[in-house]
Amino acid sequence: MRKFADGVKSRGMKLNFITITIGFAGSLIATDPNLTTGYPIRKQLLRATGNELIPINSATIVNGGFENFNENTPDNWGFQDTAGSNTFIDTAIKHSGRASSQE
Repeated sequence: MRKFADGVKSRGMKLNFITITIGFAGSLIATDPNLTTGYPIRKQLLRATGNELIPINSATIVNGGFENFNENTPDNWGFQDTAGSNTFIDTAIKHSGRASSQE
């Protein structure tokens, strides 16, 4: 990681880390990002363009447009936070698919 970070900095680019909060830990992670887990991205090809690293291949999220669902549960999703109570399928508000998942 150090070699990668040094290479990014030597090209005048910034390296930003993003955390994603899941469940009730958002307020804890917001005050101390060291409490979160960093998941490695492996075998991701990147192209250096100007001051940015652009992924050459993007990841595909299974059923990412929420095209298929049963009540408040999207098909092929391994986990959903309290379906129908904390999270639910919304067919009125959506981006590019048939529905979205709202909290």
